[in-house]
Amino acid sequence: MKSKLFFLSLIFSTTSFAQKKQQDTVANAITKTISGINQTDSVKTKAENIYIKVEGEEKSFWADWLPILVTLLVAYAAYRGVIKQSKASSVSGFRVKWIEDLRVSYAEFLIALRNVDNKIRLGTLDLSQYQRDEDIDKVQFLKTKIKLLLNHNETSDKEHVDFWKALLQYMDDHRTYYKGAFSELTENELDQKRVVMERLLLSIFKREWDKAKNLG
Repeated sequence: MKSKLFFLSLIFSTTSFAQKKQQDTVANAITKTISGINQTDSVKTKAENIYIKVEGEEKSFWADWLPILVTLLVAYAAYRGVIKQSKASSVSGFRVKWIEDLRVSYAEFLIALRNVDNKIRLGTLDLSQYQRDEDIDKVQFLKTKIKLLLNHNETSDKEHVDFWKALLQYMDDHRTYYKGAFSELTENELDQKRVVMERLLLSIFKREWDKAKNLG
């Protein structure tokens, strides 16, 4: 009887130990599973935090494009400034060239006119008959050139108109004088007309030169 009781106790102890061991194994497995789940949730949470952080740092459209637009506007303004300055310099250069061209043409015109009138006084040139003469051709050429260099608008460029009228009158008076006998009084009067004419011309030069300086 005692042996039976000992055997039953041994079986019960073994069974209890096995059940306890099985329970511990199951508990450990559950703990590891929960720990794995927690670690997965932690990693997922960290990934979400990183994604949110990156999204929060994403730049807006204006933040990306505003510096580029500003650079383009500055470059365009600089380009327009260069073009405008280039045009102004071209116009200024044209005015300076125009002044020099008119000055030289006028000086050469006076010399050619005097040569023609000297020939008339000496009798080597008769305007009533056709004669081919280099000085006559030059006077006509320079007269036409001066006319084309001037602006004949009475409203905007009265000085140009006045100078052209004075030039034509000077030609007539000059030729009349050289057709007749020498007279110091008449020569002085003619010279005074030339001085008045050249004052008009110098006034034109000053006006155009000021425009050239302002543009340049």
